[in-house]
Amino acid sequence: MAATPAAIAVAMAAAATAAAAAAATAAATLPGATSTSAVNVMTGGQRRRARATPWARACLLALAAAPTGVMSGTLDDLSPAWLSQCTGVYFDIGTNVGVQIRKLYEPHLYPGAPVLSLFDETFGKRRDGVCAIGIEPNPDHAPRLEALEKGYAARVWNVVVLTSAAASNAHGALEFTHEGANPVRGDGTRDKELSNRASAFGSRVPGGSSYTVQGIDLPHLVKTVTHRVRRHHADGGGSSADADAPKFAMKMDIEGGEEIVIPALVVSGALCELDVAFIEFHGFFGAVPTPTNINFEDQLPKLISSYPHCRVRIVAMDDETYNDDEQPLPRMGAGLLRA
Repeated sequence: MAATPAAIAVAMAAAATAAAAAAATAAATLPGATSTSAVNVMTGGQRRRARATPWARACLLALAAAPTGVMSGTLDDLSPAWLSQCTGVYFDIGTNVGVQIRKLYEPHLYPGAPVLSLFDETFGKRRDGVCAIGIEPNPDHAPRLEALEKGYAARVWNVVVLTSAAASNAHGALEFTHEGANPVRGDGTRDKELSNRASAFGSRVPGGSSYTVQGIDLPHLVKTVTHRVRRHHADGGGSSADADAPKFAMKMDIEGGEEIVIPALVVSGALCELDVAFIEFHGFFGAVPTPTNINFEDQLPKLISSYPHCRVRIVAMDDETYNDDEQPLPRMGAGLLRA
């Protein structure tokens, strides 16, 4: 018998609850930052350390770290100023070297990439006002991503990538591992617990090194950002029915972490705040560990369609084109580029 939407939701909730308990245990000891550019982020009476370049990154970390409900009444104080200028937001979860963000803002450099039509459908041909928020755990990519941020800032494109950070269902420390596939580009980078489980199924490439990153409460971040942008649109006299109402898209490619993050996005309602989401599922990790062995990739669209007010469209797309990005990074001081 096919699983009903209710059964799927219950299974996802159970998986999310179990994962949350594991995350809470892992968060008992939070990592300290070694960079001199680190800033202290005070949330819920607990001191946390986060890498920072512009203050917007620190604010986003604070938004993502705060437990749901804690920030009511303080959102205006913590929300980055540039967020109020966003006419839409692209969440790039598992940013890697940043090529998908580049496709958003510089599509002419990546002809034929499958994601380009999806960006056009969601945001239109022009990218003025579209903001991008990325999350990337691999520390090797941090210098490139920070250079990309600065180059786009010079072109008045609002991009923030939370580096040495990973999407999760709660705030806390996460241990990751390079599995030896291609650590420079990021292939094989996984949450260490998932990596150990994969090893039991023969899918892990041995010989990797481990490192600790900041776990980001992705459901909280998504709900906070979408609500803030929509509220700014409403404060200006707009409505959700307007042709220029804010749009939100998400790419997720997090090497098996979707088994933790997707249930949390569904149960919290954060997934339904998006207009479109394209997710790469990673084989064994697509199955919820329940007796019915429900598979996210098959069942997620069915589950979403059972919610009449859920706006999100799930797209089966894994755009791996131009992964070895050979285009030079945008330079500060260069002329403004247009899509």
